[in-house]
Amino acid sequence: MIPTENSRTGAAVPACQDCRGRPLSTRPTLARFTSKEVGHLVETISISDNAAIRLLTMDRPDVLNSVNLAMMDELTDAFTKAAADDAVKVLVLTGAGRAFSAGADISEMDAPQDLQGRGQSNMDEMVSAIIDFPKPFIAAVNGVGAGYGATVCGLADLVVMSTSARLRCPFSALGIPPELASTYSFSRLMGHQRATWFLLASQWMTATECVEAGLALEAVEPDALMPRVLEMATVLVSVPRESHCLSGHSHYACKSANTDRLAD
Repeated sequence: MIPTENSRTGAAVPACQDCRGRPLSTRPTLARFTSKEVGHLVETISISDNAAIRLLTMDRPDVLNSVNLAMMDELTDAFTKAAADDAVKVLVLTGAGRAFSAGADISEMDAPQDLQGRGQSNMDEMVSAIIDFPKPFIAAVNGVGAGYGATVCGLADLVVMSTSARLRCPFSALGIPPELASTYSFSRLMGHQRATWFLLASQWMTATECVEAGLALEAVEPDALMPRVLEMATVLVSVPRESHCLSGHSHYACKSANTDRLAD
């Protein structure tokens, strides 16, 4: 459902800090979430906790978890709140049903100009919230991912894919620019040549090809995906946060320091 008004209240969330104690940019809270509890479906995502692991599930399976304005708002809010919650040590993002995410909801592409403008604003805030996220972020790619469903993998710290999953960037075929800082993140992960081909050719990459290219860490059988991801997340939870900062400092610092550059 497309919200009929701007749901942001402007209220600040508690400040998070990077490994050097520097404050990360804060995001406004969304009023409609203040009374929601973890473990409930909000509107387009479901949120649950497994000990210190926060699980976000994009939950629009009838439309292959395509991303509309409401989902952008809710993902922004969910990442922001997980960043500020000391009880959350690791965040996992996955999709409901047979898709990870089919990308932007095309039903909103022909929306009035002011709605499209809001869409860009919401997208920018969502990208910034993900880039600023100071804790390990794992993408559990359970099925097809196109557009956003592919580019968000470039912003994750770890990507684990089902062997039945595949990714595609359709931007050149649609005549639109790549999103979610993918021209930067894909080149950083896969190298310039592979990233250019993936972004321009609009062809599918299998899970095995994603692992070979460096976009994903592992490809596992569909039934083993979430057990494997939770196993990895549990390992990260058991490691002191200071160790995350020491071993992954350059990565987290890069995500934070390049927020403005990547979000543009």
